[in-house]
Amino acid sequence: MADAPNNTSPLRSVYTNNLPNLFAQLGISLAISTYQAGKVILVRADGNTINTHFRNFGKPMGIASDHVRLTIGGANTVWFYRNMPAVAPRLEPPGKHDAAYLPRSIHVTGDIDIHEMA
Repeated sequence: MADAPNNTSPLRSVYTNNLPNLFAQLGISLAISTYQAGKVILVRADGNTINTHFRNFGKPMGIASDHVRLTIGGANTVWFYRNMPAVAPRLEPPGKHDAAYLPRSIHVTGDIDIHEMA
């Protein structure tokens, strides 16, 4: 009988060597949704490496963002976040964050499975 999979193992990411430099050069981060795993993944350059930050959501799908807002659509909700620039310098580790998107509201919509957002 095979051992049961270890569900407590940490998530990890694999990337090409030029990705951190590309992100730094363009001054960008990337938000990815995966409704199969119920995660939103925030990806950013961190020196010569990539930092991936995983957050749990109920079936996240569509994402729309700018420097002020981040909106995540799901199976039956839309989550609204607002960038609070004064919070970013207070996050650990110091000096690593240029934005801090905090939840502002959630709209319950019913079964919409929203993928496209703007």
